[in-house]
Amino acid sequence: MDQQEYILLIQRYLAGKCNEEERKLFVEWIDKSPENKIVYEKVKKVWNIAPQLDLSFDEQKAWRDLEQRITELESKQHDSDTETVCKTTLGSVKQNSTTINSGSQQFLKIAAILIATFMLSLLAYVGYEISQSMLQGEPVTKTKVYEAGADEILELDLPDGTEVVLNSDSRLKIDEGFYEDHRNVDLIGEGYFQVNSSMDENKFSVTTNEVTVEVLGTRFNINSWEDRSSSEIIVESGHVGVKGKIGDLTDKYFQLHANEKIVFEKDSNTAEIVDVNALVYLGWVDSEITFDEAPVNDVFNYLERRFSIKVKVDDETEEVEEPITAQFSDESIEEILAIIAVTHDIDYEIDRDSVWIDFPSE
Repeated sequence: MDQQEYILLIQRYLAGKCNEEERKLFVEWIDKSPENKIVYEKVKKVWNIAPQLDLSFDEQKAWRDLEQRITELESKQHDSDTETVCKTTLGSVKQNSTTINSGSQQFLKIAAILIATFMLSLLAYVGYEISQSMLQGEPVTKTKVYEAGADEILELDLPDGTEVVLNSDSRLKIDEGFYEDHRNVDLIGEGYFQVNSSMDENKFSVTTNEVTVEVLGTRFNINSWEDRSSSEIIVESGHVGVKGKIGDLTDKYFQLHANEKIVFEKDSNTAEIVDVNALVYLGWVDSEITFDEAPVNDVFNYLERRFSIKVKVDDETEEVEEPITAQFSDESIEEILAIIAVTHDIDYEIDRDSVWIDFPSE
């Protein structure tokens, strides 16, 4: 399938008209590359405002139609001394009988090229204008706080056009003057940010307990829950600047690029940058769960937030702690615990909204 066909598929998906095979094809295409996800987001923006707009302009078909029309007109010259001049507008093609010279044929071809080019430019312009219209917002006149509850993922559109997704049990605070005097927000928990790049003179910043992240236009994820042993910033595209706020890392500056992650260890007060596949860590935006060498306690804390449960761990767990690497999509808490129990040799018991965890002694 070419891109135009995928755009049609996206429109069918947004309209809820995909069958099971098409839905599977759509998901596979989205997961294939970050570029595909960008195309989807752009089409989605236009769809949200004008679902009736057809974005699937077929350039190749337009060229074929124009070439066929030219061929038909040229063939008529051999049948009659009177030839046809095509006066073309965007909405119609009107034919008048008159005599033309050989230079008119060349003019007709050039006109056809200009029309096709104009149609493509017009489509791109309309799509751009519609997407840009979504970026218009009003400055924040008083402090606002957005909270995602337990077992909830919250999507936000900020006044400057930045898009934010908050993970379960996370909070975003926007102070007075946002979008007018500054673009600063405070985060507790986990958030995914797609920052509007049209305001290059005014950096967007996110502050947590451990770091301040500054960017212009980029997509990145911050994981900074208070009960985690570490904080992480992962860059999907573009680059970000990160400045430490605690201990020896205070005012220390780091720069991250696409598919890089920085981990701030709270106990040792250290930071490390590693190469990663950013998309693996962004699965939670689509309700997936990913653990990458995560300490057991961090895993259970996350499951508490995600499933609105209380996990109670045996006191000796920290002494036998073993990192967990796993990825889940539609599994229930029962299925996730069953898998962890097998791979990490734990016993567990579920009692209503509580889970008891025990590591058997060797």
